[in-house]
Amino acid sequence: AEECLNTNFYGVKATTEALLPLLKLSTCGARIVNISSLRGELRRIPSDDVRNQLGDVETLNENKLDDMVKRFLQDCKEDGARGPVKCALLPDDGPSGCYFDQTQVAAF
Repeated sequence: AEECLNTNFYGVKATTEALLPLLKLSTCGARIVNISSLRGELRRIPSDDVRNQLGDVETLNENKLDDMVKRFLQDCKEDGARGPVKCALLPDDGPSGCYFDQTQVAAF
């Protein structure tokens, strides 16, 4: 858990603090876009087969995970950055400090 927090919380915090002074100097309206994923929740995985395989911790192994990742990469659409790019390109008077689900403002 410590390594996860060091990467996903403290690492993001340190990077933001280091880059913030540079972003404030920008004349182009620089933005910070925080990205997180809900894909870690099994219930959000649309494929019953994949959800069942990931949920079966007794038989789950590295080879199965590798195969699932390869299938995912073959099946996924190339629009993964669509939401973050939309947030980064919002007009100056656009929403700020909001939670977005994909490309829409949503309740947190």
